[in-house]
Amino acid sequence: MRAFLCGGGSGKQMKEAYQKFSEVIDKSKPLLYVPIAMNLEKYDECYSWIKKELGEYGIENIEMVKSYMELENIDFCDYCAIFFRRRKYI
Repeated sequence: MRAFLCGGGSGKQMKEAYQKFSEVIDKSKPLLYVPIAMNLEKYDECYSWIKKELGEYGIENIEMVKSYMELENIDFCDYCAIFFRRRKYI
């Protein structure tokens, strides 16, 4: 598994990074989405956001966890990558 670290952003700001990311991952495996720095009530919104952001690049198989406890039993080799999302600070 490769690691991609980005400083944040979305849409046009991330176009080149998302394009490169989509070129190197194994799309036959799901992407693991971990938005656990977000508030729980925002998780559905987070899932919609990631589906829209990465769907344009052919990354459509996305699984999301809602707690660190779910990560305990995950075999990370089953995923093409892990995408963490942090809370946006203003």
